[in-house]
Amino acid sequence: MRERMVRPEVGRPLALLTPALYATPSALAVVLFLTQGGQAIAAVCIVSIPTESVPKQMGASAVGIATMAGEMVGGFRAPVVAGALVARHGPAGPLRVAAAGTITVFGVALALRPVQPTAVACV
Repeated sequence: MRERMVRPEVGRPLALLTPALYATPSALAVVLFLTQGGQAIAAVCIVSIPTESVPKQMGASAVGIATMAGEMVGGFRAPVVAGALVARHGPAGPLRVAAAGTITVFGVALALRPVQPTAVACV
């Protein structure tokens, strides 16, 4: 039986596969900030927005519903759409849609304002 070799770069972000970035830590920090911003946006959309939009007693249910909706779209519908895009536009199709979605969500997240601002006391 042949052994399957796993390359060390599999599963790493493409931005981290550029050796020149490691020579200048500030450039690496900028690239990581720009390419990993989606992780913070997900937390805002799944936790902060639903819990601020409903009464405190329903906060956990709101987070659950937002998570369920994200799982249904991202886990069920997105692969079907991505397959159709690959068939029609080639492998770059889904990547372009993902990039456009990321830019759109980033812009929307910048425009968000708190629905129920909470007063924080300085002690």
